Amino acid sequence: MGFKCAPQIMGLVRGEPKNPRHRADGGKLLREMGEERYSRTKHLDRTLSEQNVYEGYVSGQECWDYMCAVADEGTEYTTKTGEVKRRKLRTDAVIGWAAILHPADEVTASWSWAEFERFDNDAMDALAEIEPRLFRRDAELMRAEHRDEKGKHAHH
Repeated sequence: MGFKCAPQIMGLVRGEPKNPRHRADGGKLLREMGEERYSRTKHLDRTLSEQNVYEGYVSGQECWDYMCAVADEGTEYTTKTGEVKRRKLRTDAVIGWAAILHPADEVTASWSWAEFERFDNDAMDALAEIEPRLFRRDAELMRAEHRDEKGKHAHH
C-alpha cells in the first residue's frame, strides 16, 4: 500500500518575494536548510544537528552565494544578426528551485534512516522524470536530511 506525499516546490528569489505563492527568499531558505539551521521551529533540537546528513553544499549561505554569483553572470542570447550577447536577469527572477519533502509522520513513524534515504532518492527520481530541466541529479547543488527535528523528519 502506498501513501501520498506532495512535495513543496518553491522558486528561490533574492529577498522577500513580491508574490510569495510558490516563491521564497532563497537566502533564508538555504540557511535554514544548511548547517546554519536558520529556524524558529519549536521542533528543532540543535543538540542533534550534528547528525544531519548533507550532500553537495553543507552551508546554505555558501550555496546561496554561489547561486547569486551564477545569476549575476546573466544569460547568453543570440541576436537576429547572429551576435552573441549577455543579458542580466531581473532582480526578482527565480534563480533556483527547492523541493521540500515531508511525508506524514504517521506513515514514517517506524522508518529507519535508510528508509528515509530511499524515499528521498525515489521522490527526487520521480521529480526528475516529471521536470528534468529542474530536478536532474547533476543540477542538484545541495541536499539535506534533517535529523534534528523532534517528532518530525524533514527532508529538503
